[in-house]
Parts: sequence; C-alpha cells; structure tokens
Amino acid sequence: MWEKKAFYRLVSQACDMVPGFENGYRKFERQVVLKGLSEGLLTNYGRNVAQLSLHFGRRPELVSIEEINCYLYHKAADEQVCESYIRHTVCGLRMWLRIQRLLGHNQIRTTITYLHIARVLPKTAKSPLDTLYNFHPS
Repeated sequence: MWEKKAFYRLVSQACDMVPGFENGYRKFERQVVLKGLSEGLLTNYGRNVAQLSLHFGRRPELVSIEEINCYLYHKAADEQVCESYIRHTVCGLRMWLRIQRLLGHNQIRTTITYLHIARVLPKTAKSPLDTLYNFHPS
C-alpha cells in the first residue's frame, strides 16, 4: 500500500512542479490502458519517470541522453537502487518518449498522414537488383 501512496505523491508532485508533465502523463496513462497493460506497469514506470522529471525539473523528452545516463549512474552508485529500478526507468522512458512522438502532433491531420504513410510503405526493402533475372522475392 505504501508503494501506491508514494506513486501518487510523486506523480502529483511532478504534475504540479514540472511544466507540461501532467499532459504528457495523461497520454502515458491512456496508452497503458488502451494497450491493456497492467496497473503495476503504470505504477512502476510512472513513478520512475515522475522521479526523473522532478529531479531535472522538466519533462523527460527535454532531458538529454547524457543527463539520463549520469542520473541513472548516480542512482545506482550512490543510492544503491536495485537493478529493476534502472530497468523500469529505462523502459518507462522508452514508452514515454514513443508515446510523446506518436501523439505529440498539434494537428490530428499530421497524425493521420503519418498513419497513412506507415500503411502505404512497403514492408520489406526493395533493391533494384530484385528485378534482375525476373527475381521476385516473396
């Protein structure tokens, strides 16, 4: 039960103190629900992403890779956090960044255009050599 209280406290603090975090977190939360992922995943990933945002005072997508690496290194070395903390932070950041890129368009037309392009693009790379000697890969 303590873990849930700590989760809500951290997320609430990040929503209050980090500009734009609340909007990004709501997108994150919706995607976890839409994908049918567990509440535990939201709790673990959300807590670690909120903690990172509070540490830097900005949304995760505005923190550089070097800053994240230093943050995780010092967490592991100084605070003796377990390996799962590092793993949950990295996985949470990957999911957060993917969601922000996919859903971050101001215009719905942009998202629709990208979705259309993704469906139209060929699934495999084609080479000019594929047509040599009437070769057609399946």
